Amino acid sequence: MSVQVSDDFNRGDSGTLGSQWTKSPSNSAQEFSILSNEANANWALPVFNSQGSFWSADSFADDQYSQATLKGIDTVNGAALFVSVRHTLGTVSTFDLYGFGCRWTGAGGYFYVQKWINGSLTHLVTDSGDTPLVDDVLRLDVRGVSLVGREMARSAATLQVTDASITSGSAGLYAIAATDDTGKLDNWKGGDYEELIPSGFVGQYPTIIRGGGR
Repeated sequence: MSVQVSDDFNRGDSGTLGSQWTKSPSNSAQEFSILSNEANANWALPVFNSQGSFWSADSFADDQYSQATLKGIDTVNGAALFVSVRHTLGTVSTFDLYGFGCRWTGAGGYFYVQKWINGSLTHLVTDSGDTPLVDDVLRLDVRGVSLVGREMARSAATLQVTDASITSGSAGLYAIAATDDTGKLDNWKGGDYEELIPSGFVGQYPTIIRGGGR
């Protein structure tokens, strides 16, 4: 039976997302909290804080997706918010995940797909032609070695790439936060892969498809 789960975070403020979520990296100085019914990214001095949580109340198929709505933008240069798939439990030097989301540069921002392997970041494909906005919907699908990251509210960006580094894990959230209580995500859902794109849509090489007829 297909696993499909969701969380609107509509409960009391808390220092964690709750018992259905697991913090990873497990030894990060901070983690996602709940603030005003949204998932809130926190900051810890003296450096930008890497933090993540994945849904652990259910087990996902290896082919899976994660989706959330961007509700708060941290405009400090380098801050970033993502939905994650094949997110694994580990420390800051051992966790793995694929992520799709947005990063800010101080004068704008961009969408990109990334991977973390043993806590080390690699950008897989970037779209610098579209600026993230509040209420954008971020979604990342993984099927086999194919990854598709999409902004779904405005069809602002679709990024495609293949990578075989991570084969299993869970759906979740990830952030590189620079300022407390500004980077926020809401209305998360994740689950086993759903067919939203034609078979074979993802090619061998990184591809960017923008919305709005561009």
